[in-house]
Amino acid sequence: MATFTLCNSKTITSIRKRAHCLSLLLDNYRWIIDSYVSDFYTSNHWGKLPKSVQEYFDNVDPAHFAWLLEKNEVVNTNRLIPPLILLTLHCCIHNFSLNRIGVDIESPQTQQDIASALLETNDGDIVDTLCIQQCNYKNGQCMDMEYMFRKHVKPKKQHEINKLGQTVKLLSKTCSASQVIDVGAGLGHLSRILTFQHGLKVTTVEAADGHAPKASSYDKEAKKDVCKANVKKICKVKPESLESSMKSLENQGKKENEIEQNHCYDSYIRKCNSSLTNYYGISKNGEQHVSCDDKFDFVITDDTNVLKSDLYNKFTEDNDLDYLPSHVICKVIPDIEASNFLDIVNIRNNNGQNQFILVGLHACGDLTPTLLRVFVDCPEAIALASVACCYMKISTDGSTRLANFPMSKFSKTLPFCSLTYVSRELACHFIDAYYQRLKANEQHLKIHSYRAALQCILKFVCPQFKNGDYRLVSKKGSRGTFTEYAVEILKKVGIDADSVPQEMYQHCEILTQHWKRVVAFYTIRLSLAPVVETFILLDRALFLYEKGVSSVLVPIFNSSISPRNFALLAIKQ
Repeated sequence: MATFTLCNSKTITSIRKRAHCLSLLLDNYRWIIDSYVSDFYTSNHWGKLPKSVQEYFDNVDPAHFAWLLEKNEVVNTNRLIPPLILLTLHCCIHNFSLNRIGVDIESPQTQQDIASALLETNDGDIVDTLCIQQCNYKNGQCMDMEYMFRKHVKPKKQHEINKLGQTVKLLSKTCSASQVIDVGAGLGHLSRILTFQHGLKVTTVEAADGHAPKASSYDKEAKKDVCKANVKKICKVKPESLESSMKSLENQGKKENEIEQNHCYDSYIRKCNSSLTNYYGISKNGEQHVSCDDKFDFVITDDTNVLKSDLYNKFTEDNDLDYLPSHVICKVIPDIEASNFLDIVNIRNNNGQNQFILVGLHACGDLTPTLLRVFVDCPEAIALASVACCYMKISTDGSTRLANFPMSKFSKTLPFCSLTYVSRELACHFIDAYYQRLKANEQHLKIHSYRAALQCILKFVCPQFKNGDYRLVSKKGSRGTFTEYAVEILKKVGIDADSVPQEMYQHCEILTQHWKRVVAFYTIRLSLAPVVETFILLDRALFLYEKGVSSVLVPIFNSSISPRNFALLAIKQ
């Protein structure tokens, strides 16, 4: 069952209690979330685990570790019952963490539930829905989208822009705003979905100056593709009907009929062009009926004498370029004022006419906290759709004037309210993928032990070596011996493999025989990742509440496709 979480005046007590419990849980396992798995042997992580936990993992295969990562996973008790401390940890993690199962955002019931939550007509802090997301992929392509919107877009991004586009459209309907500001837009893939499929006016903001020209090029390309598709759908003329009508017109030879026909043709062209100017929507069902939220209602019959080439030429004129997304090149700094942000996107308050929805799809690091502040401080920002990522890049060292974690006053009062770079990086790991690897009991899992054993050599040769200084990736991985792996990596970091004593290689080869223990520790640590992410996301929801804005946390993506799948949604009342 999929769920989403509300933070408003009715649920604030429950949310605060949940955040407090998360804080205590993280504090209790602080040493694990702050540990590098690569230090497993050098720091003796295994010796710090309770004896009952050690005995359990020594007697089961990695495939039976997977239950720690899934709420509904049945524990296999055929061989050994897990110790109570592990069962308790599993229960706490999945009771206090956000449910990652993606909701079906296309379902009318889900949309109604989310709209009701945003308008604060729901009771309770969690809303359950039976509408679970199903993904339709074929040959690596998201078939839930039209081809024209899949062009130039990777499969993962296809899924994300499709689901977030539907979510933003729901916000638009709920708050009656048709203007969107998409920050951190990249090549503008989301903006094209919002413009051409959902009929919204979009301004993108992107720091990389090389993205805007390419985004504009893609916009024009998408416009042509949309126009072609619309012409094809609204002008399904049977060849025999068109030929018969043309011959009839030639045989009549009457000037008044010709004038009348031309008048009808021009009127039709104007009406079609008007529809596309206002809305570029396309329905997947391929019907000839074209509509735009009741603003335009038009049916083309099969006997209409219109040439497709003329229609296409009319639709692809550049006189409606204002309806294409507008791309702004600018880096949004963490301390930006709301007024400066409005200057960037060229918006001025005009008696509420310039209200917009603020959107950030996987806005990295400090960008998401910055968007939240702009949202609460900017009267024109009426709604928010924020999907975060790269939590480890959040500034917590005082390099910015404002604290980006924790953000809320309540979180700052909790016993455990700080997260290190290592723990925030943990929150970004791909749990679903590792769950499948555990179930498959892959031999490649040995790579964790190889890397941890290599750390012994690195610390011996270079005592000042720090984790993260180098990207230590091996092409062979764990397919060869440890010595082969070590020689390959040492060469990459500029260390002569011959300078390492053979006794050291032999010692590390012996250590790697305990690879299952390293996998066990990695799994325990990874199971805490949802706790860290939930703590960060609830802190942001609490920050909005303290600023007078209610919010909803909704898993809008399939977590097996897009791990950072929670959208923080809000509408100002």
